[in-house]
Amino acid sequence: MKELLITSTRMGAGKTSLGVGMGLAMGGTGYFKPLGDRIKDGVDEDVMLFKGIFNLPENIEDLSVENDYRGILRDTTFKENIHQELEEKYRKVSGTHEFMVVESAHNLTYGFYANLCAPCISSKLDIAALIVCEGTKEETIDKLAFARSYFKSRKAHILGVVLNKLEEEEMGRVEEIISEIADLGLKCYGAIPRARKLDTITVSEIADSLEAEILAGEEGLGNIVEHILVGAMTLDSAIRTLERLAYENNAIITGGDRSDIQLLAFEMPISCLILTGNVFPSSSVLTKADRFHIPVLFVPLDTVTTAEKVERVRSNLKFAQAEKLSSLERNIKKYVDLDAMLGSFG
Repeated sequence: MKELLITSTRMGAGKTSLGVGMGLAMGGTGYFKPLGDRIKDGVDEDVMLFKGIFNLPENIEDLSVENDYRGILRDTTFKENIHQELEEKYRKVSGTHEFMVVESAHNLTYGFYANLCAPCISSKLDIAALIVCEGTKEETIDKLAFARSYFKSRKAHILGVVLNKLEEEEMGRVEEIISEIADLGLKCYGAIPRARKLDTITVSEIADSLEAEILAGEEGLGNIVEHILVGAMTLDSAIRTLERLAYENNAIITGGDRSDIQLLAFEMPISCLILTGNVFPSSSVLTKADRFHIPVLFVPLDTVTTAEKVERVRSNLKFAQAEKLSSLERNIKKYVDLDAMLGSFG
């Protein structure tokens, strides 16, 4: 059996996508996520995702050790038996699979207090880690230098690195980045360019998932959303932020009472407005929305909760279509040296 712990230098780097893509490419895949961090109805959503995609026979409760990290932080006795449960559950769910994906929580340090961070898991289960990196060259090298020291301090092993969601500028410098990663004593097994089709959803999909009321701009429900921006700031700050936008297809989430930010947003490259707080917008906002075909979605939730739900929707919908799953598998086979990685397992 091949085993791999997948972790990342930052939240949202794409470790779950990489795990799914590798699982599809390898076949015979099992899954284990010791510390859940995307909880819905008491269950980690990544656990549900892998269980559905790979038809895993194991019980949901056996695919994680703990989901209530805030509860862990309040329980000073929790850490005493955690590694015993970690080992027992992993042995229980890994026995029948040819390839096991073990996924850390948000990033490689998350879960440190409970001894469920990536290096702790790697050390206790004796599984090498693949670190997924997203960001600039400088950010990547800095965080990998820390990761190398952190894993060493825990007597844990790093198998290697995959660079993910690389923009064109980084792709042009990829050999330079890989060389500096090698100088750290780490092996880079792949550099994956940003796949915008995998990161996009439509306004209609967002509206359906939020059960939002569409107040205006219905003709734009097919608009693509690539980026989520929260407009919970002063007008001056909003002006500076929106004027610096270097990309299109933005969804702006702001309070229904913030007509200043709503009207300003129409001057920028946006796909929709999502209004929160159960406050109805002004007629001038709705008139502009109809004129420019910019949907206005109305939800009764607060801004922070709405933003979290939209990000969750975007993440989940990435795996909801067979075409996108096929794209994930193709990207792994094209951009990741699986043969070299498998040879490193021993």
